[in-house]
Amino acid sequence: MSGAGGDIGLTAIGLAVCLPPIVLPWFIAPDARAEDVLGLRYAFPTTWNVGAVILGTKQMPIPITMYLLTHAYFLTYHSAIFVVRRRLGRSLPILVLLCCFFAFAETATMATPFLDGLFWYESKTKMLTVGTAMYGSLFLVSAPMLMRVEATWTYGRVWMSVLAGNMIQFWIFETWARALL
Repeated sequence: MSGAGGDIGLTAIGLAVCLPPIVLPWFIAPDARAEDVLGLRYAFPTTWNVGAVILGTKQMPIPITMYLLTHAYFLTYHSAIFVVRRRLGRSLPILVLLCCFFAFAETATMATPFLDGLFWYESKTKMLTVGTAMYGSLFLVSAPMLMRVEATWTYGRVWMSVLAGNMIQFWIFETWARALL
């Protein structure tokens, strides 16, 4: 790599590789969004919103709070899947059951009278059936990948595993979205 141009050349290569996936979505609208595919609707009274162009719609921008809460939700779901799976066994049917259970539990408990007017589904039946299957399939990828992580792994290996899992989840979501739209 001695001919790559030192710091400036290597930084340019890095930027050329990492910027397109970050910048291009701002100019190319995605085909499907969770709001469109599953009929998810929310109306939080916030002004601190992120991702309205990339992930949300102008009618439903995504509040920063949603991003922060997502971490807590997914940490809870995955931790519970790990604990229960260790007690019940590590078989595939148990994993499928747990993934579907937590996917169903979230979708069923989110659209409640407490959140009425802030969060709802156009069709709760569709969300509880198709949404649970779609959401559960994402857990089927992430849970086993996270369970493989060892304390001795380097950060690089953890990142590679996380990025691979996210790419697989992206493909799954796109497949579901194209099948449903």
